Amino acid sequence: MIAAARQFLVTTAATGDRTYTELAGGAKEAETTKWRNGGDVKPQVLAAPPETGDVTLKNGFDPERDGPMVSTLLRMVGVLRTTIVKVPLHGDMTRIAGAPPLVYTGCLLRSVKPPESNANSGDPGTYELVFSVEDVV
Repeated sequence: MIAAARQFLVTTAATGDRTYTELAGGAKEAETTKWRNGGDVKPQVLAAPPETGDVTLKNGFDPERDGPMVSTLLRMVGVLRTTIVKVPLHGDMTRIAGAPPLVYTGCLLRSVKPPESNANSGDPGTYELVFSVEDVV
């Protein structure tokens, strides 16, 4: 059965027991070049070493719980390294036995976006953390 996007538990060692509402990015890809020698009809496809794209974590902002953490993380941009784990879940939000998590390693905190404010909005306040990732396994 196909999983809904909500059927994942996302955590990072850097923020303790918090779970994240959204994880975006983290694709692993290799740049390619097509090369033809003189007279060749079909190209040779050459690949660079694979790289993993940045990962963005997003969560609702609770001022009492998250305020001190966001303040601390703002001072750790470009310094903090951590691991991010994405665990697949069943529809009842229980862990799937035998299903391995995706583990993003060597994650360097690249940016912290504190919650925006808007006196005319009832939308939830959110914060975002962007990490540059070494690898995903």
